[in-house]
Amino acid sequence: MRKFSAIWLLVLVLGISSTVLAQTATPAPSADDTNVNYFFVACDAGAVLDLSGVIQRNYDVYFQVFKDLGATGTPLTELQRVSVSGQFQVSPAIVYTNAQFISFGQFASLRLLIARETDPTNILYEDVVDDVQDGCATPTYSAVPTTPSGSGLSGPTTINPVTGQPVTVGEDNIVGSSGIFRPDGGFLNAVFAPQREDVVQIGARPSEIGQEAGRTSNPGLIFAECGSFPLAKPGRLFDTDRLTVYWSWFARTPAQVQQHIDNALYTVTLNGQPFPVVILSEIRQLSDNNYWVFYTADLGDAWALGDYGINFQLEWRNAISDGYARFGPGTRTERISATCGFTIEKNPYGVQVQYRNPSTPLQAHLR
Repeated sequence: MRKFSAIWLLVLVLGISSTVLAQTATPAPSADDTNVNYFFVACDAGAVLDLSGVIQRNYDVYFQVFKDLGATGTPLTELQRVSVSGQFQVSPAIVYTNAQFISFGQFASLRLLIARETDPTNILYEDVVDDVQDGCATPTYSAVPTTPSGSGLSGPTTINPVTGQPVTVGEDNIVGSSGIFRPDGGFLNAVFAPQREDVVQIGARPSEIGQEAGRTSNPGLIFAECGSFPLAKPGRLFDTDRLTVYWSWFARTPAQVQQHIDNALYTVTLNGQPFPVVILSEIRQLSDNNYWVFYTADLGDAWALGDYGINFQLEWRNAISDGYARFGPGTRTERISATCGFTIEKNPYGVQVQYRNPSTPLQAHLR
């Protein structure tokens, strides 16, 4: 379900006097001064938005993507400004914030504005477009950068499984977790303080937010070494979930992290198959004051029902230090081994899934 729309607007330009307008202004605007066509497709890790037409001077296009219908659900992006002028054809690059995903069959929506380029609250036109994640599309035009316009969440965010609402991760709302950082800097499998009761529960409450018991706060995000950390287990996973496997390394200094990157020899497989593409993050300092790097493999969705197992092994070409201990040849820790098992179940939402995973060999699902 995708929507293609067009906006035709006549904008009147008012001047102080006819003399000033005659000397300094462009000719009076016509009905062609604002004619914006837009095409929106909700994808799993981002969205496609094709914009074309002509726009009035001093106006820009703004957009924000949301989970669920009517632009009232969880924000998947901040409000973004697309700087355009005159005639234009652009496809802004849209990636959901904080590594959020939309599963196959889930709804998303787009809020689109035409507003003053210096003030998104000075709105000339506004519309909401709904779509269902039933596959992606190829952008029609060249990608352009966007500019945040102040309506997004600040800091690492996740979804509170008690309320179903996005929250900024902080000590005041998380009462427990796996203790393992996610690639976005939040905590894996966060446990939130309930609003109306004293019992702490991991995962969703079906009676409160319509999800299944046993689900984590980040379904589909799998820590490759979860077998060594009981609270890091991925919980119940459905065939509509997009799977992302990750692992990480930290050290006291960025130089020590880089030393690890240069010497690390990872062997990580899923049911015996290696991951085709692993994305390496930048080195950054997190809330524990250590410096971290994350390795992420996006495995896509539509995984067949059944049991899966990750085998993880890490060795080093040369001995390294993380500022706390030494690792590698000739040290007390020459290798690290771990596993992580999980099961894919039939989704309870009635969504019919045509399974395309696992494939042989595993295929890359690039964001």
